[in-house]
Amino acid sequence: MKTFFSVFVMTFAVIHNSYGQPAPFFRGTLVDAHSQVRCDIDPVEVGEIINSRYIDYVLLSASGCNKKENFFSDVVTQYKNLAKVVVENKKIFGLAGMKNFSNAGVWRFSEAEKSWEVAEEAGFKGLAEILIQHAVWDGQDSRLTFAGLQMNLADKGLEKVIEFSGQKKFPVILHIELNDSADKREETVRKLEELLVKYDSQSFVLIHLGQASPKIAKELLAKYKNIFFLTSMASGFYQIFTRGKEVHHQDGWETFFEVEGKNMKQHASNPFWRNEWRQLVLDYPDKFILGFDNVFAGNWRNRYKVDIAIWRRGLARLEPNVAKQLACSNAKKLWGLPITCSK
Repeated sequence: MKTFFSVFVMTFAVIHNSYGQPAPFFRGTLVDAHSQVRCDIDPVEVGEIINSRYIDYVLLSASGCNKKENFFSDVVTQYKNLAKVVVENKKIFGLAGMKNFSNAGVWRFSEAEKSWEVAEEAGFKGLAEILIQHAVWDGQDSRLTFAGLQMNLADKGLEKVIEFSGQKKFPVILHIELNDSADKREETVRKLEELLVKYDSQSFVLIHLGQASPKIAKELLAKYKNIFFLTSMASGFYQIFTRGKEVHHQDGWETFFEVEGKNMKQHASNPFWRNEWRQLVLDYPDKFILGFDNVFAGNWRNRYKVDIAIWRRGLARLEPNVAKQLACSNAKKLWGLPITCSK
């Protein structure tokens, strides 16, 4: 770990010269509770990247792939390759790819069960995100060709994965987009609340915070004990990276940090919390889980190290016990991980 930290600090040493003294680092255990491997990168390379970064553990799943991508293998072989990497790498825990909904709203549970057979043998710890809402990708990028998705949270098919998760004692990770599906926001929140009440003993995790505003998140947290928020896409990286660019995919991500007027080096050097999100984390320290959700090869090769820098410095601005919960303890508890969390 000391070696990782030394290399990591050297990577960002240039920040000292341009922007003064950087914020301190959180040196405790860091868990990435949801990332993915698409067919544009070999799972073996992903394992090597994880080993080279200042990250302690990763919950990793196999994502979808399209025909325009440079496949390293067919999807089934890719999934088996991921399982092999999970077995061989002590830093990686597997999440089974169970998001097999069709646009018609049919839960293809037979396919999910096949993937789980491989996952269970490899000791996977849970299920990957379940896509409920997803904005259209307009095809400007060969990776980003998708007709969009609008599933119903009250759909009978979803009950199967919830019941399966309950039997296995896994949290259910839901992908909803309250900003990119703003016309359906009120209905989505209402149906989410109905789900939280109906399955009050089941833990539900909103990946990317569900694109919830601090106000909506606060209302949900005040009412329900079984709702959790995964911080993927909330580091501020996206807002800075896309500033001034035309975006051809979903764009409604929330950020925990102030990014206005800052470039990437300034932000990675000194991330400052938005007060409303910081207060929610302090008020509900057991409800937020760190996650990065790397998907494409570029996320792994480029974005990851910057996101880790932002979060290690952002976490250092919290009380140590709160930082420890967000960075590690909450994920350990939800997924039953055999790890030790330090602060």
